[in-house]
Amino acid sequence: SFAGTLRPVSSTFDDATQTWIGNVTELTNALWTAAEGDEIVLARGNYDLKDLAVNGVLMRAADSTSYSPAGAILDIRQNKMTLRGETGDPRDVVISVSENPGYRILGTTKSTVSIRDLTMTGGKSTASNCGAWNYRGGGAIGMQGSPVVSNCVFYGNSSPRHGGAVSGLNGRSGKVIDCVFYGNNGTLGDGDGGLAGGYSTFVNCVFTNNVTSAAEGSYGVGVVCLSVLTNC
Repeated sequence: SFAGTLRPVSSTFDDATQTWIGNVTELTNALWTAAEGDEIVLARGNYDLKDLAVNGVLMRAADSTSYSPAGAILDIRQNKMTLRGETGDPRDVVISVSENPGYRILGTTKSTVSIRDLTMTGGKSTASNCGAWNYRGGGAIGMQGSPVVSNCVFYGNSSPRHGGAVSGLNGRSGKVIDCVFYGNNGTLGDGDGGLAGGYSTFVNCVFTNNVTSAAEGSYGVGVVCLSVLTNC
């Protein structure tokens, strides 16, 4: 943790579905107003970003420069920030997009950022909504900076290139530790990895049933491209 303000985000129990529903408004407000070093802690629940995605309400606009993770619904805007789940079990805190016209879940251009103890699903970067940054991948997280992502689960995310789930850019990428990737899809061209790519380092990660249509002999075939894997 960094030396900053603790910013809790609440959830409520829905009797009809017998599930915890995360407060998306509190989450976006916390990200908008956070200062350097703050820690945003998400209570148990599902934080469905559907309404933001359908209405194109983005923290980082789709027309951002090609060197920013454009088309991101959520954005970590300060250095030395933490975004994490409250319980320490990534299955308890889910950030999802149940209806998504083509936006990534999270973007960050900041360094020394910690993202942990979360599940992310339903992220989708596309050329129409994420501009030039779509081909750099990252349906769940687009990284232009050096975040550390740990103890997270990524499933059901997609991108045309360079990683359906997580991707870095131009050597300034993050480290991904103790994470699980399954059912992610890198759908199109240039042989880019099906779930994770772009100069990232992966340590103690598990990859299962991820898909790519990458062509052999280009930037990389399979689930990971242009990255370093250790004990995966």
